[in-house]
Amino acid sequence: MEREVIPTVGSGEAWKRVFGEDWDFVQVRDVKGYRFILSHYYGTIHQQTPPGLEKAFAAATQGLDPARPFFFVQHRVFPETVDAFPYEKEWWCADGDASKKLLSRHPNAVGICGHAHSNLLNDGNLWKGPFAAVEVPSLHNLGFP
Repeated sequence: MEREVIPTVGSGEAWKRVFGEDWDFVQVRDVKGYRFILSHYYGTIHQQTPPGLEKAFAAATQGLDPARPFFFVQHRVFPETVDAFPYEKEWWCADGDASKKLLSRHPNAVGICGHAHSNLLNDGNLWKGPFAAVEVPSLHNLGFP
């Protein structure tokens, strides 16, 4: 079976060809009745909030049942939530707290992030505050937390 290599992440042409829709920094999907808001990686070391995030988030969460969870997925760690050790949190979480502030208004929100490559055994991969956060662990780092 031959696999096609998709060029550069964020390439509008590749996205359109694969998914049949226009690419944007924020995508919304409903899967089996659950809302997923996908925020693509954007920016530089100091500014990683995708353009239009607040507007897209507001539109995607409008009318959701507050008794049902919805999911927000981004690459960067939500600041001061899950364990981003050993990386510098100001560098690895540098979205200006934008996504954390948005999620904090919704106790039914589940934020899913990665980037820190935390190991699977780290209890710090889970966090509950004004919303729930999950840092997707790395199977590469299976050492002690």
